[in-house]
Amino acid sequence: MCKKRYSGAINFKNVAVRFIAHFLRGINATATKYISCGNMHAGITFISVLVAFFILAVGIITILRVYPAIDNLSGRAKNYVSVSMVADRIFAVIENVYGDAHGPAVPSFIEGVDEEFAEYGYSVWFEEEKQSLYRADIEILFKREGKSEKEYFQETFRRR
Repeated sequence: MCKKRYSGAINFKNVAVRFIAHFLRGINATATKYISCGNMHAGITFISVLVAFFILAVGIITILRVYPAIDNLSGRAKNYVSVSMVADRIFAVIENVYGDAHGPAVPSFIEGVDEEFAEYGYSVWFEEEKQSLYRADIEILFKREGKSEKEYFQETFRRR
């Protein structure tokens, strides 16, 4: 602890230093000691500031290097969710059209483009596994980053 020196006149510089020290007391004990005592051997040094900036710079550089990978994964996830949603829509249409026993006969193959998502094309192959039980092999065609890709889904439905 420092010795307090009092003089007869009010020294506004000392009052300001004490106010700053009181303010920083909760933030950093070494900074408080440095400001209130005038001790040059303790407190925040230039080296500690440089180390803090170095750690901060390494963190920012790491985040900037990882960002493209995160963006790529996010784009892939968005495509997979969209493809799954299109497959669900196609299967719902197949069940509504061909699921009724009094409806049209189940063809061996259909293809088309989704009405809501025009960039997704589809092909569906039907195979009767048991009496009135059909398997639909769905192939969704789409472009990602300018490259054509395919996703496959398999569903079964019964004609009732």
